[in-house]
Amino acid sequence: MPKREQTATTVLLADDHAVQRNWLAALLSEEADIDVVGGAGDGAAAIAQARALQPDVVVMDVTMPELDGIAATRQILAESSHCKVLALSNHATMHVVDDMLGAGAAGYLLKKSAANELVAGIRTVMRGKTYLCREITPTVVSAYVEGISDEGSGEAPATDVGILRSKLTRPPTTSDLVPRTRLLKPLDAGLVRPLTLVSAPVGYGKSAMLSSWLESGYWPGAWLSLDEGDSDLRGFVQYAVAAVQSAFPDACQGTLSLGDGAAAAAPVRLGTEP
Repeated sequence: MPKREQTATTVLLADDHAVQRNWLAALLSEEADIDVVGGAGDGAAAIAQARALQPDVVVMDVTMPELDGIAATRQILAESSHCKVLALSNHATMHVVDDMLGAGAAGYLLKKSAANELVAGIRTVMRGKTYLCREITPTVVSAYVEGISDEGSGEAPATDVGILRSKLTRPPTTSDLVPRTRLLKPLDAGLVRPLTLVSAPVGYGKSAMLSSWLESGYWPGAWLSLDEGDSDLRGFVQYAVAAVQSAFPDACQGTLSLGDGAAAAAPVRLGTEP
């Protein structure tokens, strides 16, 4: 193994799959100028470890339990002026990339990118520059050109910059996902009920199962991921309406104004006593 340099870049790996973290750590261990100092399995743990270890770079997954990578990135960068965040994700859609870069990430890589791109990305963001993998660059450039066109036409951009679209994005399903027929039957039966609660410990595959169920169904569906930072009533209403409107664009036209009025009259934190 190469001898570590005294000025090696310290890296924290944040990914909810331990196998992925271990593979990345092994890959980066071959680089003399990079030192992996820790790993985290969710956004909250990433914040805690970044606070304790003070890494130079956090390699951050976007979709994680408890707290997603976008919210974790905002918090880490708010607490550290020197830390850089490099996103590493399966998501290639522009709204997810835009949300992550908007949160302050200095670069964005896809997990299918070549291994040498991760090393190049870490070194690039450490030089104070932005790094986008080859697959993402055309998407970002295209969106930038479209944005210029929208400004020139005087039309408002279609995306509401106040909403993190990744929270409304259903986790992708994979071809190797094991069908859970026994668990899907109660979900089908619950369609006639007002509410079905799915509860299990972290890592038991709740999100993957529900995403697969929604994808295979004939009924309309909407997705909303919430974390501890979404306890403000007005913010919750905004996200809930945005989720519903992703399936029914004309729905809930008056709900946002009701939420504004309630927030102005008496700010409320969900889960607290009035």
